[in-house]
Amino acid sequence: MGIIFRALRNLLASDDKNPSTDAEQKFGALIFQYVISTEAHIGRVVEKSISNTHSFNHTTGVIALKEGFFEQVYKIVSDIPRGKVLSYGDVARLCGNPKMSRQVGWALHCNPRPGVVPCHRVVFKDGSLSRGFAFGGPEVQAALLKEEGVEVENCKVDMKKYRWNI
Repeated sequence: MGIIFRALRNLLASDDKNPSTDAEQKFGALIFQYVISTEAHIGRVVEKSISNTHSFNHTTGVIALKEGFFEQVYKIVSDIPRGKVLSYGDVARLCGNPKMSRQVGWALHCNPRPGVVPCHRVVFKDGSLSRGFAFGGPEVQAALLKEEGVEVENCKVDMKKYRWNI
């Protein structure tokens, strides 16, 4: 247990220069190590990674931040041009994880840089706006899209017309 508490303390004390790294990501990315010894004093290390946002260097013993899924989402969404949209599934596929569309939604809900990462350009696969749009609801999302020239009718976008073809 001492290893776990030291790793937690070191991880929380680290001064990350990445503004999107928060305590939730740190805990979610922590790599726990369990050392199991046998009577013959042969040990082995069993690692369990809770997420892919940190890596453990066996030589130096350093837990380091690496680009995680949320940052990939933010980069892709930031690249969506004005007047175009993508679905949550599109973003997940571009991240290399086609079955993680719900996690894309969670990443956008937790967006640490609203106004920089244009979350309003991500809609459901049928073009529907998000009922839980984190920054004011579907009305605000519709207004932001309309401001960019995207036609929104009955809280829906025409995906054939406005989907970003990548």
